[in-house]
Amino acid sequence: MDIRQHSQTTAATMPLVPVEPVLPRRRSQWPADAREAFGGVLSELSAWCRENDWPMTLNHSMAEEAVRRTWGGASPCA
Repeated sequence: MDIRQHSQTTAATMPLVPVEPVLPRRRSQWPADAREAFGGVLSELSAWCRENDWPMTLNHSMAEEAVRRTWGGASPCA
């Protein structure tokens, strides 16, 4: 297939190199927005657990994974 068959608008919207922001392994090195998002997710998870008498043991891990997925980075455990 000849690339010239595609419209210029399609070619212009396709990135040449996929950009994936990856958060550092340590949360203390995350940008302020990511740390803030982590705190918000953790608070919501903890509140839900308290209301539903559910254990909170995995809340930190779940909140971190949620922020990493939102920011586009893979989990360091994966």
